[in-house]
Amino acid sequence: MKKVMLLAVLFLWTAFSFAQDSNASLGLGLGFDYGGLGAQVAVKTSDEFALFAGLGTAIAGPGYNLGARYFIESKRPEQFYVHAMYGYNAVIVIQGMSEANKVYYGPSIGGGINLPNKNNTFWEFALNIPFRPSDFRDDWDDLNNDPDIQINRLLPFTISIGYNFNL
Repeated sequence: MKKVMLLAVLFLWTAFSFAQDSNASLGLGLGFDYGGLGAQVAVKTSDEFALFAGLGTAIAGPGYNLGARYFIESKRPEQFYVHAMYGYNAVIVIQGMSEANKVYYGPSIGGGINLPNKNNTFWEFALNIPFRPSDFRDDWDDLNNDPDIQINRLLPFTISIGYNFNL
């Protein structure tokens, strides 16, 4: 976890250092972009580009994501974007078997929209497509083949939602 925190601090320091006339935001939310249930800091380094870091809890352990966004040019106040990130993108949680609970890390891509409010805040909604690691798929298959364990269906995408404050 110390390495993750150091990486996040270095990432954000770099973003703030190289951002000229940047816009920064701090958000609370749910999803990959927010490290699970957590917070996200984003720095817009230009009109089209932003760097972000999310840190939170992914139920089975700490979750984080570091990534970049590209905003699609628009004359409307809403901002559509595509993004890529690396960090937590899968979790296995089994009630009564805490030793099997695990957080998995890998790349994800996606897109979303920022919906501004009048009070210098905005809602963020995103759709993410995770590229889950092979050890997750192996563990998932093992659990799926165990008749004593009931597993929820695995979706090929996730959603994120957050409420953000412009700093």
